[in-house]
Formats: sequence, structure tokens, C-alpha cells
Amino acid sequence: MIFQTYEGERVIIQFADKEIKLEGFFAGLEDDCVKIAARSDGTGTIHYMPWPNPNVAYIEFIRGRTSRT
Repeated sequence: MIFQTYEGERVIIQFADKEIKLEGFFAGLEDDCVKIAARSDGTGTIHYMPWPNPNVAYIEFIRGRTSRT
């Protein structure tokens, strides 16, 4: 699975609808969803995205980055 080795890393997920983008830190997998947190330690606002998800246009992991800009 694409997400296995990225825990704590910044991720940007762009959906097919160009207006929808999810940014945060990969915090794990739960109940067939990808968990994205506002902070690299997995805390803050949490978003869940069903996975696999046919509406995802691309996923970008930004390795070594531990804060949002």
C-alpha cells in the first residue's frame, strides 16, 4: 500500500475536482481510511479519506518536512 512508510510526513492530496485539496500529515490508516492530521505528531484537526479513492488525482509526500507552510 502506498501509505505504509510515510507516517508523520507531510502529504498533499489533490482530488479530481481541482478545487479540493487535502493537506496535512499522514497519521495512519483506520477503518479503510487514510488519517490526515494537522500536526506531524498526529494531533490537531483530523481528516479521514476513504482509501482506495477513485477521486484522487495525485498524492505528494514531502519527505523531511515537519511543519506546514
